[in-house]
Amino acid sequence: GKDPVANSQEVPNSRPPEPSRPPPPARPPAAPHYQPPLPATPANSGGLFSSIKGGAGSFLKNLKDTSSKVMQTVQQSIARTDLDISYITSRIIVMPYPSEGLESAYKTNHIDDVRAYLESRHPGGKYSIYNACRGCRLSFPRHVPVTDAVRALWPTPAHRAPLLAPCYALLQHMYQYLGKDDRQAAVITCQDGKQMSCMLVCGLLLYAKLVTVPEDALQMFAVKRTPINIPPSQLRYLYYLSNIIRPEPILPHFRPVTLVSLTIQPVPLFTKARDGCRPYIEIYNEDRMLLSTLQDYDRLHLYSMAEGKVTLPLDTTVVGDVAVCMYHARQQLGRVHSVPVLSLHFHTGFLSVDQHHIKFNRSEIDGIDESLPVNDHFSNNTTAVISLVVQNGERRKPRSDLWEEDHSFPIRTPDVLFSTTLERDETIDNFANLRKNPAAVPKTSML
Repeated sequence: GKDPVANSQEVPNSRPPEPSRPPPPARPPAAPHYQPPLPATPANSGGLFSSIKGGAGSFLKNLKDTSSKVMQTVQQSIARTDLDISYITSRIIVMPYPSEGLESAYKTNHIDDVRAYLESRHPGGKYSIYNACRGCRLSFPRHVPVTDAVRALWPTPAHRAPLLAPCYALLQHMYQYLGKDDRQAAVITCQDGKQMSCMLVCGLLLYAKLVTVPEDALQMFAVKRTPINIPPSQLRYLYYLSNIIRPEPILPHFRPVTLVSLTIQPVPLFTKARDGCRPYIEIYNEDRMLLSTLQDYDRLHLYSMAEGKVTLPLDTTVVGDVAVCMYHARQQLGRVHSVPVLSLHFHTGFLSVDQHHIKFNRSEIDGIDESLPVNDHFSNNTTAVISLVVQNGERRKPRSDLWEEDHSFPIRTPDVLFSTTLERDETIDNFANLRKNPAAVPKTSML
């Protein structure tokens, strides 16, 4: 054949004809930045989560109406830097966990840059770090307080929601720190600067009485930091906090509760053939595991899709924070591997004394990945029901009634969250509904 180079020299600016190719495959659309709002539902159409399904995503429909003044304020507060740092207010800062060493090659927020930035914005160490990143220690100057929030609030990886009393104590500590000096700022950090940070920020906005309902706090976090879908359990615990912090507080009782059984319907599909699951249960009360039903693989019952539901005995008595975690046992190379199925988190103190079960709809269950168009593990109508008995008589535990000893409600003020009156007033105008007496969460829906 002829040399194509010679051809190109004989005929200037000509190219051999390209072979015909099939057109490139259509590029899938980019993933949306947040889950689109769901259609509004009547207030009385379901449980607590019927109007806030999908976490913060549903609140974002309100953001379209947010004034341009808010967006300008947000833009002005964004630092001219490549650091990933967000100012929720001038005194509440959120960032992902800083990187150092080899991590800094592929992660933002090198620890040296973060320290220099915070010292320039808040000179003299007028800031405190609240670290909600598991297994990580931050190195800051000695005069900068660093609080390990994750160990007290999320004692094990199984805990998706924070323990209620330690969470309240931390919010109290943050509020008091900001109240000591109007130049001090609170810096909240977690792995990605999103989920756990959002929980703490929203809790602080509630505690300081800037907002009275979690929706307003989540909307503010969405605008000032990023829209995220927090786990159902964290939303549930924000409602617990809002009930405790109300002008007429609804405080949890400490009656022992016996968990009788757990029923999941229909059967989750976790076998490789997607035709059933081989479940076992772990129950945590506060920071202790009380029960694990894991045993020899062959002794665990394999529930098939045809059985219609999974019913597992629990027979465990608990008080306070509870996590019921379900796993699928999978055998590989003679060893049992645990595959997380779902988890249920609640506080027994918000159960009514005559309650005999808690029902969790799909949107109220932790661990179901709603980011996929189709989840092949769970049906759209998946429910979990815990049968239980609330016992007579209360059991007091250390620090459990921390809120009963906190008499600061009449004098707490959102002023500690801001540097100026103007900033406070603009934030209240844009984000706080200032409902004087928010309706209590109905008892049947408080979980």
